[in-house]
Amino acid sequence: MNEAAPNRPSPLAGIRVLDFTRFLAGPHCTRMLSDLGAEVIKLEPPTGGDVSRTAGMRVGHMSLYYLQHNSGKRNISVDLSQKEGVELVNRLVEQCDVLVENYVPGVMDRFGLGYSALGPKNPRLIYASISGYGQHSPWRHRKAFAPVIHAEAGLTAIHARRYGEEAPFEATSHADVYTGMEGLAAILAALYQRQFTGRGQHLDISMASTMLSVNDRTATEVATDDPGRFDGGGSVVVDIAGGQQAVISGDPTNKTVFANYIKVMDRADLESDSRFIDVDTRKQHRAELNAIVQEWVLTIPEFTELEAILSSIHLPIGRIRTIRELSESDWAIESGAFVEVSDRHGGVAKIPQSPWRFSEATTGARGSAAYPGEHNSLIMQEVLGLSPEEIADLENAGTLRSRLPDNITPETIPSDVSEFAREG
Repeated sequence: MNEAAPNRPSPLAGIRVLDFTRFLAGPHCTRMLSDLGAEVIKLEPPTGGDVSRTAGMRVGHMSLYYLQHNSGKRNISVDLSQKEGVELVNRLVEQCDVLVENYVPGVMDRFGLGYSALGPKNPRLIYASISGYGQHSPWRHRKAFAPVIHAEAGLTAIHARRYGEEAPFEATSHADVYTGMEGLAAILAALYQRQFTGRGQHLDISMASTMLSVNDRTATEVATDDPGRFDGGGSVVVDIAGGQQAVISGDPTNKTVFANYIKVMDRADLESDSRFIDVDTRKQHRAELNAIVQEWVLTIPEFTELEAILSSIHLPIGRIRTIRELSESDWAIESGAFVEVSDRHGGVAKIPQSPWRFSEATTGARGSAAYPGEHNSLIMQEVLGLSPEEIADLENAGTLRSRLPDNITPETIPSDVSEFAREG
């Protein structure tokens, strides 16, 4: 949690979110809403729920991938193929401020839960739809995952030119997490606007548009039919003392950067070297110039000394680390970059803390992730005021369902998951 203001309210305290999201873009958005203090109720159908529950490494019955992106949320499981299930959701929506979904456009309408159906029932509802290509585009029905959007939105082509690979794949899902963050920004803006208008609205956030927006090269790429191949500049990867590698951010072919390198390396002779007379010749002999920088770097015995020297000429340097190595660094520990939450199996899992620190509010991960339908009874009682008998009837009819491990019983289900979070 945010140690600067541990007893102060969260920015979104009192906001209730109904979460229909799966995979990554939507769940990342709603996890950030939870970290900002909103009550997030994740709804999963008994069949066709969030398949990321089965992704990657598992501890007990919990996927760590799912846990990271769904921590702090309560969970209900409602059969939307039943009329009674749709009626329950309609009643829940009347008590919610925000609904977030990332189905293919049209799916929520088929459930009878699209904005055209729910908006009139709750005029203050902010209904956020995250999709691959937008709700009303000619590509609206196309399924989309991050690698597909990377390909369609130009990222894969740019990387192919940059690295000389025919079809390189990104190791992480940029299109998903960027779109989740853009969705968060839109929801926050709509909540602010609602204070003045008293009305909610439908938000249409597409992954393809997001990738154009966050790509710093988009305008350049659009301006020409032949943007050319990247020449490999911008940064230098070097071996450093101790057998590690590092990245120096700064193109040594640049006029100012080259002059600064000459100064700190004490290599005035390079200024008159025919290979390095101007930017064009330096680019033609980039590999040789990089080799000279590399040779000099290895003469510096300590990384801290190298960083100080490069800092004097305004060049940042960073070691190439694994995420685990970073998690064990003094920076990560002292800044609270990670938080430990229950793995729901007797241990703890370390997940990334949200990146903001508020001086006047409490923010951050609010606990672990829930099992499907774990909070059915609690939500139905708290939000809709249903009696235990009414809830039992819905469970018996299959309208509400839960899939809990043997070690989870109604008596052991927490009212929320916040008791599990602590800085790690």
